[in-house]
Amino acid sequence: GIAKARKERGIDARINLTFERHNSVAVAEHDAGLMLSYPHELIVGLDIAGGEREGDIPQFMPVYQKVLKEFPRPLGVRLHALEGAGPANGRDALKLNPTRLGHG
Repeated sequence: GIAKARKERGIDARINLTFERHNSVAVAEHDAGLMLSYPHELIVGLDIAGGEREGDIPQFMPVYQKVLKEFPRPLGVRLHALEGAGPANGRDALKLNPTRLGHG
């Protein structure tokens, strides 16, 4: 995919891993294990995205921070917030020191 696009078309891409809000924390923990077991060189960021609900970021913070801490190199910290919920989600997102806020 990405290597072929680079070689044949000069297209460069990277991978942003995402915890999806519509999934449970248990699913996020499972996904975190997969992320940490395969730290591909093109993975550059971690995100929380999907249908935003007021106060939904804190439940993902421990698993999010685990990946950031245990991934073998720094990742960009990305969150989608402030599109479908109130300012509390923006404040919660800022607690993770994001490098990018989607919709914020």
